[in-house]
Amino acid sequence: MSAPNLKAVVSQVRDRMRVTKIVATRSIKSKNGDFFIAMSSAFDSVQEDTSESDVVSDGDVAKSGVTLDEAKVAHLILAHQVNVAAHDAAHAGGGISLKFRDDSVAALSKNFQVRLAETVSKMVKKEGESEPANN
Repeated sequence: MSAPNLKAVVSQVRDRMRVTKIVATRSIKSKNGDFFIAMSSAFDSVQEDTSESDVVSDGDVAKSGVTLDEAKVAHLILAHQVNVAAHDAAHAGGGISLKFRDDSVAALSKNFQVRLAETVSKMVKKEGESEPANN
């Protein structure tokens, strides 16, 4: 398959994709134990036991879930919450000090804020490029 054809097929599939669930996990290991947390978030979830009449045809776009770009933003939000919760659990369980917890949460919150801003900026730029020019 040529590069332009591959790009067109990937773009077509990407545009039709819908994400219905996002999962984020975090583990903090310390000399006093391991602390693990996992969270998931569902979006207009489809049932896994759908009948054949519920199957989306090739030309249709699934109506449930969120777009791949929206899922990226949602994952960053969920992952941030999971990271904070893991540090809270590690501190509460005696695995890390309050100072280490506070310093870690401040640093990761800043990192997630930067990454979210970059991700949203790319989304807005992409949306602006795909909209027809007003004449």
